[in-house]
Amino acid sequence: MTILIVDDEREFISFLNDRLLLKGHAVDIAYDGRRGLELIKTNRYDLVFLDQNMPELTGMELVKYMKNNNLKAKTVVVTGYQESNEYFMRLAGADEYLTKPVQIKDIDKLIEKYSSLMRKSDKT
Repeated sequence: MTILIVDDEREFISFLNDRLLLKGHAVDIAYDGRRGLELIKTNRYDLVFLDQNMPELTGMELVKYMKNNNLKAKTVVVTGYQESNEYFMRLAGADEYLTKPVQIKDIDKLIEKYSSLMRKSDKT
């Protein structure tokens, strides 16, 4: 899969990037929402991990942009807030919602889920 990570937390990006590369995925990285938007506009992604609270543009703003422009990438919003607003992120169009610290098993489950869905859609 081709995956974009948009997060201002470099340690989290490094953790997630290493895991995704280990699994054989192509990964792009953006450290703020504005750069994430540029990459979303110019590339095709299968899956996008977005931090909820970032400089420039929020994860919710990026999810709304993707949905309003009929981009097919699945979106996973990641947040450090324990008191999350998952309901509002889902209203905006997010497909998944994770709370930091994210567990490796949760990442692996999401990757397997969306890889499996892509394989099925490729067969049809």
